[in-house]
Amino acid sequence: MREYLSWIDKTKNLSDSEKFIAKVFNGYKKGTSCDFGIYYQGVMVGSGGFHTIDQKNKSAEIGYWIAKDFEGRGIISKVVGKMVEIGKTKYKLHRIVIKADTENKRSLAIPNKLKFKYEGTMRDCDFKKGKFRSIEVWSLLV
Repeated sequence: MREYLSWIDKTKNLSDSEKFIAKVFNGYKKGTSCDFGIYYQGVMVGSGGFHTIDQKNKSAEIGYWIAKDFEGRGIISKVVGKMVEIGKTKYKLHRIVIKADTENKRSLAIPNKLKFKYEGTMRDCDFKKGKFRSIEVWSLLV
């Protein structure tokens, strides 16, 4: 995941995690974001959520990750499906977006499987680990 998620290298100690948790609670209270732990057989194996919720435009961006040992089991597909349902019912969203690095094939399989529509590629829009990365944008109207 380190290749695709820059926050991993920035999380070095307990204080970093505490700041993230405070940010999550603040976003939930404001209605601007919402993160969930992903549990499989009682063990936390990842996280998913709405990184941004734009109430004015009824739009949100979904993000997710899962531990390598739990990839390929359909867990993320189920989580994202549930998040779409939550976005539609709780947040009254109209548009849900997934963005992923063009090289992250596992992550890009999710929006394709769940009938999101490919909107395009943002070329060289992200600079990580000394190189530019491109990001695919997928959306679902609900």
